[in-house]
Amino acid sequence: MASPSSDLFLLRKDPGILASYSDLKVMQLFDTGRGEFSPAPPVESLDGISPIDSLPYEVLADIMVLAALLPRPGKWGYTTIATPAEVLVFCRICSRWRQVALNTPRLWVWGEFPIPRAKAKSMAVTELFLARSAPLPITVRVYEWTPCHLLPVVVSSARRWKDFQLYYDRIPAEINPLFTRIPTGTLENLETLSLRWPNLGSGFDVFQVAPCLRKVTLNMRGISLHIPLLPWVQLTHLRLEYESPQACLDILARCTSLVSASVLTDQWREDPVVARRCVLKHLEQLNITMYICSTGEHLGPFLQRLELPGLKSLSLALWDTPGLEEESFVSWLAPALAHFLARSPRLEYLYVADCIFAEDMPGVLENTPSLTQLHLDLCNTGGAVHDDFFLALVHDPAAPVPLAPKLETLELIDAGGDFAEESVVQMLESRWWSDDELDEMPTAPGVARWKRVKFHSQLLAPKFFDQTFSENMKKYELQGLEIWY
Repeated sequence: MASPSSDLFLLRKDPGILASYSDLKVMQLFDTGRGEFSPAPPVESLDGISPIDSLPYEVLADIMVLAALLPRPGKWGYTTIATPAEVLVFCRICSRWRQVALNTPRLWVWGEFPIPRAKAKSMAVTELFLARSAPLPITVRVYEWTPCHLLPVVVSSARRWKDFQLYYDRIPAEINPLFTRIPTGTLENLETLSLRWPNLGSGFDVFQVAPCLRKVTLNMRGISLHIPLLPWVQLTHLRLEYESPQACLDILARCTSLVSASVLTDQWREDPVVARRCVLKHLEQLNITMYICSTGEHLGPFLQRLELPGLKSLSLALWDTPGLEEESFVSWLAPALAHFLARSPRLEYLYVADCIFAEDMPGVLENTPSLTQLHLDLCNTGGAVHDDFFLALVHDPAAPVPLAPKLETLELIDAGGDFAEESVVQMLESRWWSDDELDEMPTAPGVARWKRVKFHSQLLAPKFFDQTFSENMKKYELQGLEIWY
């Protein structure tokens, strides 16, 4: 008769676990802390000791999943989930626990695949966790350091990919053929895609048929001449890094369902293609950052071609290369930005970095009836903030249309010191009142009250505010205004 402590005893006692017997070798391979694999004790040895044995199968499975997959504080303050070794602990408590664990797919959907371990262990454990988690969707992460021998196992599960990320700076020769063999229509569960794929072929269409795909990140700048074919029209979130601004703009125009988009690209080296204006009615957030190397076209073509009636957040930034003349490349963007914002009346957040002068901002703000936050970074424009900027924001109750009537937050980065404190005080006082003063007003004021005003210095010397200004600001701080200077 088999010993109660032997695997043979467990298999005879629980015939339903026979199909998982091969998993025992994987568990033993993975068990580096205890040497020999310790078989589970029979259920009878625990009778009358552990009330948990009386729980229904489904309840015990839920407890295991919660214990393994709920985030917990990690060593360095990061949240983590159970390690693969900790998941395998459930399989050595007793035969019943092992049976429940091996037949609970949710327990085996680990954070990401392939599971990182030493070479032999990684293959065995990845295969085990993939098999036991079927048919649930999975997350796959493939990096430069991912062993190539694991990739066929990962590709074989392509139908289950929910979140797929591949990041290479130099891609091995065997990678492209491996992925191009994925049959069209296989990626039926794919929702999120992140790629940095060097030397991608022009006809790469593995991800073109993915009916659930909504979020895409393409980091192709500097590594590939081509962008993979994707179902652009169904995407809702896009992050795109690519040298060609024309290609980036054309891709944006095709993504008619976008809710948010972020683009990092280079300056135009050729004249932009003239095309009709594109309306993206769902787009709410747009970030465009551009490397510039001359005084030629940069952000203008994006602003001229795109019409975004639902836009709520806009960030525009220019990153110049060494040797470019300061203050020579931004002055003419103001008209294009003003006309663009006139077509985006819902804009609430505006961040502009080194692409417009402060003196042009009042004209731009005439088209921002819903703006609540303005962040102006001027570190490469000479910090040319003068009194006119602050005086333009002084609210005149007699004015028919106040400038930026809902503005609550103003942040100026590297504003310099070429303005008088009095103009700042006038701007603050015209849009500030205490709660008691607000209660006594016969009608609501025509503009919003300030919430926060910030002056930051990164490259330029900060403005020195005298003691009188500081004492004046303490009054507003006590009434609730957040101010940094």
